[in-house]
Amino acid sequence: MTNPLITDNHLQLARTLVDMMRDDIRSEESLGGHIVADKIIELENIVWPENGEYLDAKTERRAFREVLHDLKPEHKEKLFEAYARMGHLYEIAGLAARHHFFQKQKEIPGGVESFVKNQSDAETAVNKLNQPVFEVVMTMHPTNTHSLESMQAQRELIKAVESGNTGKAKSAMRQLLSTPVLHEKAGQDANFTVRDETAVVVHFLNNLYEDLPAVYAEYDSALKNKFLTAYKPEKLNVKFRLGSWGSSGDKDGNQNVTAETTLEAIALHT
Repeated sequence: MTNPLITDNHLQLARTLVDMMRDDIRSEESLGGHIVADKIIELENIVWPENGEYLDAKTERRAFREVLHDLKPEHKEKLFEAYARMGHLYEIAGLAARHHFFQKQKEIPGGVESFVKNQSDAETAVNKLNQPVFEVVMTMHPTNTHSLESMQAQRELIKAVESGNTGKAKSAMRQLLSTPVLHEKAGQDANFTVRDETAVVVHFLNNLYEDLPAVYAEYDSALKNKFLTAYKPEKLNVKFRLGSWGSSGDKDGNQNVTAETTLEAIALHT
């Protein structure tokens, strides 16, 4: 039986994830129950039409109003949340579909294996790979609206989808639906404080740290496959430099950044 999570078809995978979300919403009244679940189908048909014939902007707005017109305020709110999550699921599906596509490729043009294939010997290949520095600089903004809890749940969902584990994907979806879409303070939507910004940057740094071994493994396996014992793994030193000016570093753009918040950010990073 084909695993619907293992596909490089972006839209097909997005539909699969939305179906999964809709099933959870249908079974849980606090998420909107069958009323919101049925409306999600209508929205899906508007934004992702089966026939591929997309509506013009004016017709689409009218179609949206028709979906909303008979809903109670509380169901409208839940539907808006679900629609926001549909956007998140679309992005997750795109990343996972890309992952599955490249998993099927024996050699990616311009990729590590392609590079190694064109090198004459292991020492030359390793020296070339050791030269560049891959730098990641992250930023944040106090008007960010996505909750950290939602970002964390999305991370778990995409890992489950990329692995093709349906059980973990369903569990991650339930986790995602339990998180607020927007950042909140005391139950109200709120902008990020400097500390909140730092917490998000630390979250993404942790993601990078978690992913880096797999990145190194791509280099390691390509070199090992080409040069066998002539390749010395201890000589490989692929360089990554990670930085952020969004972690209490925006002193010219955020008046809430002070010496105290910068010291706190340093503490949180350590």
